[in-house]
Formats: sequence, structure tokens, C-alpha cells
Amino acid sequence: MKTFINGKPESTVPVLNRGLNYGDGFFETLLVKDQTLPFLSYHLQRIRRTAIILDLEINEPELNETLEKALTLYPDEGNFCLKIQFIRETSGRGYGYQSRTCDQIVSVFSEYINRGWQRPPACAGFLKTHITVNQDLAGLKHLNRLDSVIASKELNENGWDEGFFIHNDYVISGSKHNVFLVDSNNCLITPSITIAGIAGVMRQYLIDQFDVVEKPITAQDLYQATSIFLTNALVGIWRVASLDGQQYSDETKLNQIISSIR
Repeated sequence: MKTFINGKPESTVPVLNRGLNYGDGFFETLLVKDQTLPFLSYHLQRIRRTAIILDLEINEPELNETLEKALTLYPDEGNFCLKIQFIRETSGRGYGYQSRTCDQIVSVFSEYINRGWQRPPACAGFLKTHITVNQDLAGLKHLNRLDSVIASKELNENGWDEGFFIHNDYVISGSKHNVFLVDSNNCLITPSITIAGIAGVMRQYLIDQFDVVEKPITAQDLYQATSIFLTNALVGIWRVASLDGQQYSDETKLNQIISSIR
């Protein structure tokens, strides 16, 4: 892994770093495909929106220059991961802050990423782990990801590829992905993101390109679906083959969607 901090090769941060101490910031995970950044405009839209909500100022010229530099470190072909963290600059101890300036940390990862359609279909279940509910932070990819950290233990114990967070009987999202279902009327549905969860880039792309219904969904809705799939910027689209032992095999709608992004 290679890292740039504020455009310069660097890999250490101060002990009082506000991301380390308070989670004061957010991050963006991008797919690098053949030395390009697919859906970059969607990522930049989310970065700008999140920065406004968290009262952070993004240095876009520096960010663009760093991204161009980082891309040259990747092979000409293949799928890889690039991560950007935006963390409010260090200003001493305590929650309070005076600055909107943030450090921009770009990390270049060398591990090859298999897209969802290159992987065996996923096995999923419902998590006992609770998700933190906060309407002010719903949709943001902020640095406080303890829900997913705790959920990862549950995934390992059950042998699941993904697990779904439930709140008050409603499905919020997966621990690492957004979730979509196709119902018996061939309608494409994804849970609303109003109290928790991440407004994913691939989720937004599908909403823009297809007739998607955003609404609260229950576990029963997933059980009754003809197909279920997961989305995020790295995997793209990943079919769910089983949920709590129930099998899903209808790929008609799914194949149509996958063909639009491959």
C-alpha cells in the first residue's frame, strides 16, 4: 500500500489526529479499473455533499492532482481499490473545532478486486448486531463504522458473505453493501435511507438508470423476493444465492442490470 497525505507521499498522522480520536471525517472507496475511476462524478457529488454536512472544506485541485498521481501506480489492466479519507485538521485536545480545513489521505491498494459477477453468489443472513440510528448522519460514509466492525464477527461465525441490519423490523442495509430486491411484479426495490445506512454510489447509479422504488422493506419482503443482490463501488453488483437457507435463482433482471455497468 502507498499513501499520500495532502498530495505528498506520507504514511503517518499525529497522535491527536481527529479521525483517530473522534472519527471527525469521512471516507470514499473507489474502484480503479484499467487506470481509470468509474463513476468518479458520483463519488465527487457525495464527497461535496458530505463535506457540507460535516462542515469540512475540500481542496479539490489538490485532490484531483493526487488522484492522477495515484492512478499511475496501478497496472494498466485490472480492478483495484483506492481509498480517500477526509479528516479535519488536528487542533489540539477536545471535541470543539475552529477549522474547516481537512487533511486528504489517499491510499493506493495493490490487491486485485473481483467484481460481484466474478464471485460465487453470496450467502447472507440477518444480523443480531444493531445499527446506530442517527437521522443527521444517515447516508454519510463517515469514519464511525463500529457497527460493521462488530457485524464482521457475526459474519465470520455464521459463514456468511453478508448480513443485513434490522431496525424496528425494517431492513436498513448490509454491513458492507446496499441491498436491492426484485419482487414478484418484477419491480426493483431498495430500502429508504432516512435513519441509518450509507447512500452508496452504485445504489445511486441504479436509481438514476432504472425504475427503482425506494421504500421501507421488511425481512418478509426479502424472503418473498424473486431475487436479491448487493451493491457497492468495488463489487458493483453481487447476486445473493441464499438468505437464511432460502434459495434465489431468478437472474433475469439482474443480468440486465449487470450488463449496463460491466
